[in-house]
Amino acid sequence: MTRDELAGLARRVPGEAIIGSFDEPRGTTLQAVRPAETDTGWTEAPSSGRDVIVADSPPMATIATATAATARQTDAQSAHSGTQEERPHRRWLTALTALVLLAALGGLALLASLLFRGPPRHEIPELGGLQLDAATSQIAAFDWDLDVRTERSDDQPIAGRVVRTVPIAGSDLAEGEPFLLVVSDGPELRTLPELRGLAVGEAETELAELRLVALAPTERFDEEVPAGEVVSWSVPADATLVASNEVLPATEVAIVVSIGPEPREVPDVVGQSVDEATATLRELRLEVTVAEPVFDNEIPDGEVISMAPSAGDVLERGATVDLLSSKGQDLVAVPDLSGLTLPQAREALTAAGLQIGAMVGNSLGTFAQATVGGDEVGAGEEFLRNTAVDVVFL
Repeated sequence: MTRDELAGLARRVPGEAIIGSFDEPRGTTLQAVRPAETDTGWTEAPSSGRDVIVADSPPMATIATATAATARQTDAQSAHSGTQEERPHRRWLTALTALVLLAALGGLALLASLLFRGPPRHEIPELGGLQLDAATSQIAAFDWDLDVRTERSDDQPIAGRVVRTVPIAGSDLAEGEPFLLVVSDGPELRTLPELRGLAVGEAETELAELRLVALAPTERFDEEVPAGEVVSWSVPADATLVASNEVLPATEVAIVVSIGPEPREVPDVVGQSVDEATATLRELRLEVTVAEPVFDNEIPDGEVISMAPSAGDVLERGATVDLLSSKGQDLVAVPDLSGLTLPQAREALTAAGLQIGAMVGNSLGTFAQATVGGDEVGAGEEFLRNTAVDVVFL
């Protein structure tokens, strides 16, 4: 209901109070007064409630009044109008509140991210095998706390190349955190093994496993080390090195291998006593056997008459030399021939190892004298076996 419609209604209904509303800005209150006071019969007063019209009913005033139906219709229209006005306002306020909350949450998230994410992080690149200068250049922009250490490595035997990193490649590392580069100081050193007493093949294999170079073996006779085993070894580049010293890979090692004892040239021991000859031969580590002594008119008793193998022959160590020794001249005593006939004297001398030489006198007579070499000999005198004895029979 408009202002004009409500004013007209008030004029027709004097002495009555009317409460109603019409399309006016919210918060405006209209109050009906005497017609003489205003042209319209209304005064306006602000109100915080819904629109209300208040009219006085003094005797001289004309007050507009409305029916109850008209008042109810006016209230319904007023309520519907208020609802229609409030809905868009509430929706806008809700959206604005949500937007403010989202913006506040986003700001908090950004602030938390800035406060707690820490310094920038970078992925560690693969640096293995690079020279140190190239590796450090590649990571210079990452601002890590760099530490460089060296060690020997067979994986990176060239000095100055990166062996590994800590942390490993592919990891993320924040700026300012420690980063270790391990750089090669050359290949790992090898500990020289003890080779003496090993078979030459075993020694060569052990050196090869250590990546050391075994030179062609040198052969040598050796009285103690069996044939085929290492007698000695050395490092030609430094003869002072011994087992347990350390060397670089590819170091050359010289090996001396035994070919067993040196063969012996048999010495001449004829004419030596059996004891002397035995000692000489055994010093050469030859075995000795001594045969039963025999008479020898030239070699004195106890001396070596002969040997086999002969002097000058070559024998392996441990071979046997047979010796024949003398038991001196074969002497026999002249038997007693007194009173014997010639046949009896001949039998006695033969039995004694002597022979009858010249016979002088009567062959049918008895023994008178015996001589050897013109000298008279008597019973018991010794002469070489088979010596001829001259006899005289009378």
